[in-house]
Amino acid sequence: MFAKEDRTRDLSSTEGFADPVLAVAHFDQLQRNFSPEAFRELVDIYLGQAGCLVREITQALAERDGDRAGAAAHKLRGSSATLGARALTDLCATLELQASDDDPLAVAGMSTKLQGALDATVRALESELSKVQRAGADR
Repeated sequence: MFAKEDRTRDLSSTEGFADPVLAVAHFDQLQRNFSPEAFRELVDIYLGQAGCLVREITQALAERDGDRAGAAAHKLRGSSATLGARALTDLCATLELQASDDDPLAVAGMSTKLQGALDATVRALESELSKVQRAGADR
């Protein structure tokens, strides 16, 4: 098992995000509050909703609907923060502010960044869940 510092550093290099993609200590603390099955279900629900919200944001940005993009980013930011998904949380906070400015240059490329952050978050969550499952199997 990695030390928390090593696990955070390992995940920080994912997709070139400056901050760790996943706040591992926060994630570990949260998962201790659930049975392994319930926690897996919680993560699966989050991932399904996150994917839908990223698609909604992307469509809203393409349609230059800053209010809708900002509202969806707000929802995604909250649920991402709950699980410790730092990259998505930070990106959504930025998007919320920029989308309300109705400045197409400010949000240019945001859909690609958002999808990259979601992909990195999925990989980080799956990695952490597999560690939790392996640890449970070893007991």
